[in-house]
Amino acid sequence: MPPDIAAQGRVSRIAQGLSFVLPLPFRAGLSTRGAKMSVGGANIADRNIITVLAVDMVGSTRHIAACDPDEAQAFLDQWLDHIRSSVERLGGQIVHYAGDGGIAIFGWPTAYEDHADRACIAAWDIQSHSQSTGPRGDPVNFRVGLHSGLVGLRIGGKNAIARFDVAGATVHVAAKLQQEAAAGEIRVSAETAKLCRSPLELAAHKTTSGIADRVIEAYTLNARPDDVDHNEIASRYQNPIVNRVDELAALRELLPRPGAKSCSVTLLGEPGIGKSRLATAVMTEALTSDVRCCVFYGGVQKRATAFAAARTLVGDMLAANSSSSDEHIREALAELHVEAGDRRKLEALFIAGKASSRQRLTDNTQTQIARALVNAFLALALDRPTLLLIEDLQWIDPESRHFLKLLARASTPQPLCILLTGRPESSDQSMEIADSLIHLQPLSRACMEALGRQLWPKTRSPTVFARAIDRADGVPFVLKSSCARRTRRTQRANIRCLRASSP
Repeated sequence: MPPDIAAQGRVSRIAQGLSFVLPLPFRAGLSTRGAKMSVGGANIADRNIITVLAVDMVGSTRHIAACDPDEAQAFLDQWLDHIRSSVERLGGQIVHYAGDGGIAIFGWPTAYEDHADRACIAAWDIQSHSQSTGPRGDPVNFRVGLHSGLVGLRIGGKNAIARFDVAGATVHVAAKLQQEAAAGEIRVSAETAKLCRSPLELAAHKTTSGIADRVIEAYTLNARPDDVDHNEIASRYQNPIVNRVDELAALRELLPRPGAKSCSVTLLGEPGIGKSRLATAVMTEALTSDVRCCVFYGGVQKRATAFAAARTLVGDMLAANSSSSDEHIREALAELHVEAGDRRKLEALFIAGKASSRQRLTDNTQTQIARALVNAFLALALDRPTLLLIEDLQWIDPESRHFLKLLARASTPQPLCILLTGRPESSDQSMEIADSLIHLQPLSRACMEALGRQLWPKTRSPTVFARAIDRADGVPFVLKSSCARRTRRTQRANIRCLRASSP
């Protein structure tokens, strides 16, 4: 395992960034709390510690050199879709495509405390493609680099186009590690390895990478990390829930139990208010009573893919994804206990619809496909009480929302509880699906002070502590971020003092 890594100094922002273009409506609802807004709200800026994944196909020019342009494009599209699905399945986002690879981020705009673990799993899944070959029969391999650190993040828009900008040394270090990796290798920085909560099987390098006068210690990832284990999900949160007794009690009453009725409920609130924290607590309790838990995390880019959430939920239980062969998908569907008509619709979705295009699904209506997915989900999951958690409803594609609406009204063989989380702007969407709604309000100052005392060391300055409480304005995640920044500054100051006093 990598040695302990001292806290780093602040990473200076680099003007040269990377971007990815999205339709402007996708930026609606992103948090602006604590962010820098440009005139007219054209840009939403933020600074966060995230994990950056850089990936590149080895020898892509050799693969397509003798191909017709259409064949070359189809080949590259297939593998870009493989990269995208591997990243998005773990809650990441592609922010930059570069022909045969790109840059992905984990931990923003949806905050995950295990973003480093997710990036490592996604990197391994990108490399795992069953010894596939290119048009000339040459093996398809990737180089992947992973690095975690502070970056500048921005969503900007002009003329109905929104763009992700990611800037900072962290991006360049990840790209540098990717460039130095061998074919089929995943190179992980020591910073990323330290942030991972799951044990990693790593091999150290004799030499280190350097960028901008910095020495980067790196390792090779030799095995796939453990998947995000929902049985251990409570360990992500080291602090107890503060003053959400009534909300937690209401959710406990809705947990699926033998003989109970199916239900659906939405947790609404602004970013960082504690929706995911409550949902996690409920899911942890559900797992102790032999309840099946299924989870999907919404994302800005996933919203552009037809049936992204529904297809992921059913596909994971079928062990079918974009890198699965057509034969494997057909075999999995053949064993599914659904009607032949539904099986044909699912085959069209999982095979013909691999490229995620809505146009490829026009042979069947949206409702027909949604009903087929509902029947498949019921056949696969509802052999026991089930809790289905859908995070960030505002970023769920319209087709999957239709699927959820039908699922919430379906006759189920076992109790099903659909738990949705979303921001206030998704209230209309949630009421189309959910039977009830719980709106989380900001915490009182007394509760925020109680939380701050848990997060902050006793040596805190009363003035700085009070200022942090004021800035958080009742939002726990904002306070936690402030405490984490203050702790890192204290650590850096202590390191400087130790260095100054050493002979």
